Amino acid sequence: MTFTLLDHQKPIIQDGLNILKKHNRVYLALHAGAGKTLIALTIAKLCNADVHVVAPRVLHKNWRDEVKKHSILNGISLTHTTYESLDTVPDNAIVIFDECHARLGSKNKTKRLKKYLRLLKSQPDIKRIYLSATPFSKPIQLFPILQAEKIYTDWFSYTGEFCDRRRTPFGFDVDGASNLPKLRKSLTEEHEFFIISSYKEEREVVQEVYVSPIHTEGMAVFDGITSSQIHDFLKKPTSLIPFEEYSEVRRKTGEAKLAPLAHYINGLSSEARIIFMHHTDLAEQLAAQIPKAATINGKNTNKINDKALDDFKAGDVLNLVLSLTSASEGLNLTEANHAIFGELPWNAYQIYQAKKRIDRFGQTRDVKITYFVQEASIDHHIARIISQKTFNIQDFIGKAFV
Repeated sequence: MTFTLLDHQKPIIQDGLNILKKHNRVYLALHAGAGKTLIALTIAKLCNADVHVVAPRVLHKNWRDEVKKHSILNGISLTHTTYESLDTVPDNAIVIFDECHARLGSKNKTKRLKKYLRLLKSQPDIKRIYLSATPFSKPIQLFPILQAEKIYTDWFSYTGEFCDRRRTPFGFDVDGASNLPKLRKSLTEEHEFFIISSYKEEREVVQEVYVSPIHTEGMAVFDGITSSQIHDFLKKPTSLIPFEEYSEVRRKTGEAKLAPLAHYINGLSSEARIIFMHHTDLAEQLAAQIPKAATINGKNTNKINDKALDDFKAGDVLNLVLSLTSASEGLNLTEANHAIFGELPWNAYQIYQAKKRIDRFGQTRDVKITYFVQEASIDHHIARIISQKTFNIQDFIGKAFV
């Protein structure tokens, strides 16, 4: 199969090649679905280098398939590993860090970060390509990379200027964002590190709707949690809700929606679609209740995930049930044009990434996004939290939640 480079990709490849040759590193901060994989591989091909991809294991097959699809990548030598298994690489290889800011910037991912820092210390001259669609969603996640690349090295100064740092009773809150135009300019112009592109392919229709599965009166009991308890729960300030309590109510809401969600999907036409779930076991239960279904998640083996992806692309699987935590990034699933969110994630950018599995280059049909959200429930509450912490949730799921 042969694909031609798109017009917007060619200058990015040239700029990326120039920056990589000059500084041994470049960060491609491109719109989700813009072809980052192809762009990065083409840059490596033009350098006549072997490629070592560091990515979540669910994305490894996607990288292999990309090499097979494009004739311009013929002869490229590709190996891959996960962030957790990262070790030394051949000195003449180009290392591509896929979905890097989220994998290296999370506070509880110290093993990944230590492996990455050890590699850069032991092999400082290897060429590095970083890939991410949403690096500015939470600037604190960029800091470990910027510090390792000796661009911003002082945590206190960086968080004060770009992370809207605030003192709280529990320490500093650095999950916000501030002065983003200055940060972008610094990384693109002053330090020649980032290439930022907001090019977006025009789509005729991206329809977003929300479906409420159960009338509020029908929410009498969720396995012991009464409707009045839910309403009392939702009145609490977010900062006063224990995580365990939050998780329990969220799970029970997911359980209550499972049968109506399966009923809704079973009433749809026999066309390919993807369904996102937060809880892996609920995803598996859902797959057992709908036709021609398979799951992709972090608990499956590589063989199971790869087979599910192959069967979906071959048309043998129509309902592909995906984990929000491990399968909402990187995959190209344009065989479908309908995505259903059975559960909502905490982060609006995760919604953005998940949608881009089908709303991306190569999609030739109108796209429909359905949010299966229970009114007056934890779903509604999560939507409000997302709106407060990131940006207006209307950009993602319409006015229904405002």
